[in-house]
Amino acid sequence: MSIINKIMRDYDQNQPVAAMSDELTSPLMQEKEYIRPRIDHLRDYSIGIRFLNLGAVVTVGCKEIAFTSIEEAMKELNAYVANPRELEKKYNELFNKQQ
Repeated sequence: MSIINKIMRDYDQNQPVAAMSDELTSPLMQEKEYIRPRIDHLRDYSIGIRFLNLGAVVTVGCKEIAFTSIEEAMKELNAYVANPRELEKKYNELFNKQQ
């Protein structure tokens, strides 16, 4: 019997709501932390690359990050595409320290 059916049955029988509180706080009813899919993180911000004579500037959303070599820029960009959640944390911490 689903929890909704049980609640409705118990409500119809005028059973006190407090008696059902244990069922509503059971581990099955507790929400798990929602983790957004990787593609949703990637869709949040536009990404641009501007190649320079020495290095590159990568733009993610409104932030620009300068790299001294193209290889370093591509390494970080590939890491971002592979796991945007972790790199967002890393760079947000760096940006927040500088503000």
